[in-house]
Amino acid sequence: MQRCGGIQKGLSLIILLSFGLVGCQQPPWPINDTALQSKNYNSRVRLIVIHYTSGNFASSAAALTGKNSASVSSHYLIPAKMDTSFRAKKYEVFQLVPDAMRAWHAGFSYWQGMTSLNDNSIGIEITNRSRCENIGKQDEVCSELAYQSEQIEALINLLQQLEERHGQIDPTRYVGHSDIATARKRDPGSLFPWHQLYEAGFGAWPDALTVARYQAEFHNELPPLMVLQSQLNTYGYEIDPTGLDDQQSRNAVTAFQQHFMPTSVDGTFDSETAAILFALNDKYR
Repeated sequence: MQRCGGIQKGLSLIILLSFGLVGCQQPPWPINDTALQSKNYNSRVRLIVIHYTSGNFASSAAALTGKNSASVSSHYLIPAKMDTSFRAKKYEVFQLVPDAMRAWHAGFSYWQGMTSLNDNSIGIEITNRSRCENIGKQDEVCSELAYQSEQIEALINLLQQLEERHGQIDPTRYVGHSDIATARKRDPGSLFPWHQLYEAGFGAWPDALTVARYQAEFHNELPPLMVLQSQLNTYGYEIDPTGLDDQQSRNAVTAFQQHFMPTSVDGTFDSETAAILFALNDKYR
């Protein structure tokens, strides 16, 4: 038993000790984290959010690890193999934040009724210099670069590991930053291979026959805009069904098209966009 410096001052010392006013440290109780294990828990991870960095590896790593004033981070960073600023001896994925901790990658965000998505997501940044300017404005312009095959292979391998650790994630919850922040973001862009991820077992994709059926149905007349907006919200997007072709609607449609029909991104509903949306909700929602 540790003694308090050999001091014995009777009742006054007992009072001081009772109120913690004497700096006498007792040995801590040991914590046994193996004898009893509860089965009543699950992973906090509900979504996987994919980003591009808009920079090379060196600048991206600096931004995401706090070496400048930007308060951003991500759980994982996937390099570009041919990036001259990537000087590691071997190609590998970098974990920047433990899965159990909140990385600051999503910002103001929404998906399927959930907000503050840093709380329940894994953020994955892919080194890529694509960039969009004036998002949500008439003069919005994007300069996009293709992803390297090594990056997508590394991403698929990482997703396999994440599902092994956290359990199966709903296919509709593999999303891009643009899906969860439609007014602010366009990453990972229209060149990100969502269909390749789906074929590898991660994410959502509509059934072709269902799309064809709906497209034939919508060929002459689309459902009312308010119905289409409600369908987008049902799938997961933050959109108020106003029935108006307003900016929040165009932002959500743009994000949806980037994800599921990247060769036809214009922010407005047509028969193909509506058909893919209805087919996805039939399949998943």
